[in-house]
Amino acid sequence: MSEPIPSSDNNIREGLPPAPPLPVPAEPIAYQPISGWAIAGCVIGSFFFLLVAISAVVALSQGAPIFFSVWVIWIAVAGFTVSLYGQRHVQSSEGTRAGARLAQIGIWLSVVSALVYFSYYFVTGLALQNQANAFLMEKTSEDTGFFPRIMIGESNMTDFNIAYLLTQTSRSGRPDDERSMRDHYDIPRKEGATGDLSMFRESMLPRIFYKQLAKDAVVEPLGVQDWRYELRTYKVYRNYRLKTKELEMEVVVPVWSIEGDSAGQGRRWFVNLNEVRAVGTKRFTPLGESVSLLRGSARDWLTRKVQELNEGEKFPGVAQIDKTSWDLLPIKKELRTDILNAISGPGKNRLIQFNVFTAGEDPGKWEQVDGRIRLFYNVGFEIARAPNQHYHIEGVAAVESRNVIDLATIERSSKAPTWDLVSLTITSAGERKGP
Repeated sequence: MSEPIPSSDNNIREGLPPAPPLPVPAEPIAYQPISGWAIAGCVIGSFFFLLVAISAVVALSQGAPIFFSVWVIWIAVAGFTVSLYGQRHVQSSEGTRAGARLAQIGIWLSVVSALVYFSYYFVTGLALQNQANAFLMEKTSEDTGFFPRIMIGESNMTDFNIAYLLTQTSRSGRPDDERSMRDHYDIPRKEGATGDLSMFRESMLPRIFYKQLAKDAVVEPLGVQDWRYELRTYKVYRNYRLKTKELEMEVVVPVWSIEGDSAGQGRRWFVNLNEVRAVGTKRFTPLGESVSLLRGSARDWLTRKVQELNEGEKFPGVAQIDKTSWDLLPIKKELRTDILNAISGPGKNRLIQFNVFTAGEDPGKWEQVDGRIRLFYNVGFEIARAPNQHYHIEGVAAVESRNVIDLATIERSSKAPTWDLVSLTITSAGERKGP
């Protein structure tokens, strides 16, 4: 039997495992600062995410949407860009920077919240724009069809009255009853001023589509200039190109919503007439250029004619030209007599401060009657019933050429036609207050 080999290590004993080696000291862990870009990107992304989340909660609690300006999306873009730069900053730091996970969170918060908000904003805006356009262009109910109703208004007063109602937030009165419409909507805001309904009938859009001018006219929807939500009202501003045989022009038509106050009440729209405006330059057709020359000529003639009346000339046939619906005007019979006497004479200074409000370049509201050209002007003047008692009168005067006119032959060098005043419609009359 062999003897065990003696060990030089006295710590090793028979039957026991060898002792583990002593641990080697580890290298110290290097500190990795977090990338400032990653922190900034995450903060910006988190801010936009919270902004969207809070607006959604508030909108749900109040039952009304909250929209920010379109520029707010740049916050999300900034969050994404800064976070992406932070991520690359960490990757290129060769282990000297931390924060890659933070940068990824910033990227995802920015992208997801931006997509959610932009989708909601875009879809809502598209729906509103389509609704506003349908309200203006499609005659599907008594609450729609603003443009089609104006374009047939002169031949269908009921439709014309409905078009006016589509500019009101509160709609009462019967559009098929002129007395009802006048009682509700044509009461002057001040003594002697024209009522809102009469003003609408002489405003830009009805003039452009007057009678034959509406035939073959085109209303072309263009882009949406703006839309927003304010005070529980959607406001859509749409551009339209209007084409008639007289001109081509663009207008901005603001369409605002009337939101239902209770469940089941649908949204309605109305045209805000106070903000309807032309944009750009009106482009007259050759026919329109001819009419514009005649309009200036007739306007000058009307002004001179009133000067002659104020110098004592008697105006014959006033009873034949008077087209006023006197029974619809809230004035006394005595004032009616005084107005007609002032126009027909005799006497001097009968029509005081006479003004033609329609400018020579204002388009629309003209027609050709048996070859003669008839143009309409909004006018205003005063009459004196006593030394210190003046009445302000407003109305519409129609001036017609005495002879047949071929519009294709009208040029600036053409001889001015001979004109006649063929109708005068008084729209308001009231005492002027003050000195």
